[in-house]
Amino acid sequence: MFAVILIRRFSLQSVLRTERFPPKTPVAVLRESAQRSVIYQPNSFAESYGVRPGQTISQAIAKCKELQVHPRKPIAEQSARKTVFVCLYGVTPLIEETSEERYTLKLSGIHASERKDKITQLRQSLRKLGFAPQIGVATSYDWAYYAAQSTQNIFWVEDSEKFFNEVSVNVAVTDETLRNILYQWGIHTLGQLAEIPRHAITKRLGKEGLNLWQSLHRPQPRMLTIKSPPKTYDAEIELEYTLQTLEPLLFILNRLLEQLCLQLKGAFLYAKILILELGLEDQTQYRRVFKLPEPTTQKDKLQQLLDTHLEQYEADSPIVKVRVQAIPTESKPPQSQLFHHQVQDPWKLSSTLHQLVGLVGSENVGSPALKDDHQPDSFSMEALTQVLSKPEDSSVPNTRATGTLRLQRFRPPVAAKVKIQNGSIHQIHFANNTHNILSSRGPWHQSGNWWDQRRWSRMEWDVEIESGSLYRISYTHKKWWIEGAYG
Repeated sequence: MFAVILIRRFSLQSVLRTERFPPKTPVAVLRESAQRSVIYQPNSFAESYGVRPGQTISQAIAKCKELQVHPRKPIAEQSARKTVFVCLYGVTPLIEETSEERYTLKLSGIHASERKDKITQLRQSLRKLGFAPQIGVATSYDWAYYAAQSTQNIFWVEDSEKFFNEVSVNVAVTDETLRNILYQWGIHTLGQLAEIPRHAITKRLGKEGLNLWQSLHRPQPRMLTIKSPPKTYDAEIELEYTLQTLEPLLFILNRLLEQLCLQLKGAFLYAKILILELGLEDQTQYRRVFKLPEPTTQKDKLQQLLDTHLEQYEADSPIVKVRVQAIPTESKPPQSQLFHHQVQDPWKLSSTLHQLVGLVGSENVGSPALKDDHQPDSFSMEALTQVLSKPEDSSVPNTRATGTLRLQRFRPPVAAKVKIQNGSIHQIHFANNTHNILSSRGPWHQSGNWWDQRRWSRMEWDVEIESGSLYRISYTHKKWWIEGAYG
């Protein structure tokens, strides 16, 4: 069983699906050459005014003054082909790109009861993405191709005799001279052509007539040249105009994300990293990498992520190119566990964090983590989503020895005045009280980063006052501080 998907005027459809035109607008795509540019593919509204392929631009505009003329867009066509292929890959991996406008699927691996639903869903997906597919399904490739040319919807060839009697002979005969000969014989349908005996049609039309007869009576088995799925998952558009406001940019991103998610779903993958690239008019590029809270193929979540970020972004120049790319993963979103605390809605948390980044800066949002150095209270900020995703390790033993004192730090440290006598700390004054020192240990000198402007140096002591209390004191930046109390 074969299915042939025919997308006529593919270059034109690649433009129409990315541009916004008013209804019933005559549009044509150009074919550019070294000598001149001519009309390549006009839409049906342009054809109703007399616009035809091969006409020059001036000839076409003379026929239709409202004609919208656009050059072919290789990037848009490449993106469209990838999108179409991924839609087909969701039906079966046995896909052949037969020509620029034709794809062939082998449905033998799909159960007969599921074929109609899958093909119907395929057509709906393609139409939703801006394509107008014609689909024919039959037991042979030739019949499926003839059926695809004969419908604007889906043509299932279930009764061959009825099919031959309904379909014009034009779908099988492309040569104009041969068509005229058949018309003179009074042959207008495939059924009439099939009634001619083999020897008679071969004698009169030669090998071409024999091939026509065999395609109707004895269709040959067809081996498909299988096309591999794409290795990169992206969608992009190169604009003919510039974007200076947020609303049209979000509209374009919505279409691109829809294509991107469809590619991932067709390959049974999930996006774990999203990359946004904006090409600017001054030849510079803006690039931002988003590590997603969890793998997903949901367009709305990705759209919300980009909306939140772009509300805080101001481009230095108008935007002329937009591209989104996904780094895929095969893993599914993690399943909730009974004894593992997880964020209830990681996407909502991520959106909130992006809003905070826009207000206070990325360096001030996250979770504090101790640095691997000797400077007290030295820490850095880690992404909060990374910290929350780490499982709790309950196997870490308690390294605090029994009977030791715990230092309770003051936040912030308390300013103090110290009296030194004979090289030792004699008195300390803080909180409006003066205390004599009974004993002390220290000093312990610490320093670091002496090679740059972040250099630091401090000395610390442990002291006991007359009341028996124990304190940690320090001297840094030419000032004394009470760092904390033991207890």
